[in-house]
Amino acid sequence: MKYDDLSFTLKNEEGEELINDILKVVPNEKNSEEPYVVFTDYSLDEKDEFVNKYGRLVKKKDNYYLETKITQEEIEYIKKKAEDEIVKYVNNAIEENLHE
Repeated sequence: MKYDDLSFTLKNEEGEELINDILKVVPNEKNSEEPYVVFTDYSLDEKDEFVNKYGRLVKKKDNYYLETKITQEEIEYIKKKAEDEIVKYVNNAIEENLHE
């Protein structure tokens, strides 16, 4: 995956296309070929903060797709693992790239 691939579009319930950006990549200890991601479509919550969404990148042939039907256990794992120092270092590089 290249840094250029960190943005993608999804359609919401109304059929509108929303731009999404991957904010964090978290290693998947059960399947190293399918890392977890934290992403946002820039919608806001009640505190006016961006809503984080969670998923897993799955590669089929030469393309990736985002599996968003993951368990609450997986989400808790992502949140915990995202605090790991090495994961934070990698994700800081991703964040810097989003702002270039």
